Amino acid sequence: MTGNAFINAVSGNTGLLQAVIILAILGFSGAQLIALTARDDADKQFELRLFFAALGLRFLASLAIYEFGFVDVIKDEDATAWLTGAGVYQGWVRRDLSIFNLPYEWTRAFLETLGTLGYPYLVGTVFYLTDLPARLPAAVINNVCGAATAVVVYRAAALHFSRWVAVRAAWWTCIMPSLIVWSAQTLKEPVVIFFEALSIYGCLRLRKRGFSVIGVLLCIFSLLLLVAFRAYAAYIAGAVVIVSLLIPRMETGRNTSMSGVAVGGILALTLLGTGMIADHLTSMEEFDLTRIQEIRDYTARNTGSGVPLEYDLKTPSGFAISLFIGGANLLLAPFPWQLGGASLRMVLTVPDVVIWWLLMLGGCLQGLAWSLRRRPYEMMPILLFLTAMSVLYSITFSNVGLVYRYRATLMPWLLIFSMVGFEQRRLKRRLVKESEAEHIASLQIRPVGTFAP
Repeated sequence: MTGNAFINAVSGNTGLLQAVIILAILGFSGAQLIALTARDDADKQFELRLFFAALGLRFLASLAIYEFGFVDVIKDEDATAWLTGAGVYQGWVRRDLSIFNLPYEWTRAFLETLGTLGYPYLVGTVFYLTDLPARLPAAVINNVCGAATAVVVYRAAALHFSRWVAVRAAWWTCIMPSLIVWSAQTLKEPVVIFFEALSIYGCLRLRKRGFSVIGVLLCIFSLLLLVAFRAYAAYIAGAVVIVSLLIPRMETGRNTSMSGVAVGGILALTLLGTGMIADHLTSMEEFDLTRIQEIRDYTARNTGSGVPLEYDLKTPSGFAISLFIGGANLLLAPFPWQLGGASLRMVLTVPDVVIWWLLMLGGCLQGLAWSLRRRPYEMMPILLFLTAMSVLYSITFSNVGLVYRYRATLMPWLLIFSMVGFEQRRLKRRLVKESEAEHIASLQIRPVGTFAP
């Protein structure tokens, strides 16, 4: 990249004023949307507090990273995407495009085979509107997506669990250190996580409440936008949504196949009619187990926190061992033995990892087990999504830092199950106390003349 856009992009101007303006506009717009779609006044008040708290935490983290130099500590190897966005902006300025030309320009992001242009185009659009390729305006977009994800988690949990579970899952999504840090940087993960969460929530809503135009459009809107940011995630989430809707809820007999047909049909027509699916499938067909193993081995050898695995994915035993090791790292890494001689960045993850271990081992496993026993059909979209993404990320595991970031995709849903597990433990303790109290009361209230040793 050359020219003034590149010079400005790497200069000391972080775009604080523009970021504050965008934050105010998007924050107000998000609050209005939450207020309009909240179930009742109590939910509206809670969701607004949650949204602004999450937004404030993430913006403060962005200030620390880009305005006060913390980026020098966590490093900036992932600056490629936002610098590419600066290049996109530079090209639009050079071609003297008007704002009305941008929708057509965005078609490239949807037709790109791997779905990697969405975030640079989003950043380029922000730079076009602010006329300044700087980090903070781009980071604000991720701040908003991260804050909105917490609201989506609350609404998804409230559909099938108690308010106790929903409130705590939402607050943990709000304050979890890793989710704050990812949402404070100029990375595409917060946008991807938000659209994934929105599509799964839309599916849960359709399964719970039956067919609705809003629910169908919510699924389609989020899945189609996800195509531009991470194409394989869009296809996985789309398959999860459609399959979940086509399978009826056995405990109620409710048939949601109409919703599944509507979502699948509109998505298929859109993807086929625009030619997107032809380009995407051609590229995805190249990523068989042999190609995945080549990428995994290369990344393990050429990255600072790489973990070489000498197992052949094309054999059943090699696939199973890779899946087990990758899954363990996906859920719990970095482990204590991986911290020896680790970089400062990895050491800084320790508080977040310790909190996550406590949540995972203290509640999540129990919550998952309880949900599988008691509510498998209600939880089907979440369980299918977690399974599909976990298998993919596990067999491609080759780097501790990368898998730590991938965990953020799963974390919002795992936090819900963690709170389910903690609630079940809480209810069991309450039952024990009530039983003990009843037993003591029965001993104290004895008929007259009853012998008591």
